[in-house]
Amino acid sequence: MARSVKDLQLMLDVLVKDGKKEQSALQVRLPKASKKSPKSFKVLAWIDDPLCPIEPDLATRYKALFNELREKGVTVIEASPKQLNFTEVYELYLNLLGGVMGLTQKDLQQQIISHSAGLLGKLAKFINFPPHFEHFVRGAGQSHFGWLKKNERRERLKAKFTQLYSEYDVVLTPVVPFTAIPHDHSPIMALRKVIARGEERHYTDHMPWIALATVFGLPATSAPVGKDRDGMPFNIQIIGDSYQDKTTLQFASIIETINGEFVAPETYNE
Repeated sequence: MARSVKDLQLMLDVLVKDGKKEQSALQVRLPKASKKSPKSFKVLAWIDDPLCPIEPDLATRYKALFNELREKGVTVIEASPKQLNFTEVYELYLNLLGGVMGLTQKDLQQQIISHSAGLLGKLAKFINFPPHFEHFVRGAGQSHFGWLKKNERRERLKAKFTQLYSEYDVVLTPVVPFTAIPHDHSPIMALRKVIARGEERHYTDHMPWIALATVFGLPATSAPVGKDRDGMPFNIQIIGDSYQDKTTLQFASIIETINGEFVAPETYNE
């Protein structure tokens, strides 16, 4: 999407600029980043969770990055948020995502899908179905009343999660648990598999870490931080409080002073 933080800042300014239709109604005015220097940042670094373990190469580089940030004066606390159940958030994300993806289904199809979710949950380990993915199926067949209840739960969990921002300026997490994989266009996403360091994982392992910002509607910036032993690049996710997009970009610029701007792989044009 961009080569540098400056590119993203320009794109953000263009995206939130009011058009003629919006000028007389609701207008978006994102607050400026309030931090003056790296020393004024306090961040929560959360990179480990049994729901979605990350590759060792990523963990090693993240740990090194946290020390480099500390050398610049950033206060980095390595911990997981105590007030949040990651599994519950992920299941809610899958449910609401399923609701979006199932919009085109007819009533009878939705009913069939909804009733099959419970069965899938019981059979998941026998058919190598991704853990928790029955919530996606249930969401695809849920009623509007069901969606409203899940949306209320979303708001309650968001209120819990965003309490973190009374203490921290941003939260750092992985984007995905492994580096880029070959494209897989097989029709049933839930049955796709990924080989990461010789271990077979579910393709849907891409989803848990991005679920946090997505389901809560929070700004997140993905910043390059290094490469694994095979030379594959990877990023870290910088999640901010509501409407603090420019704060996440400001913190990404600090990481950029350590790791540099995006560098295209040697095979980029092949």
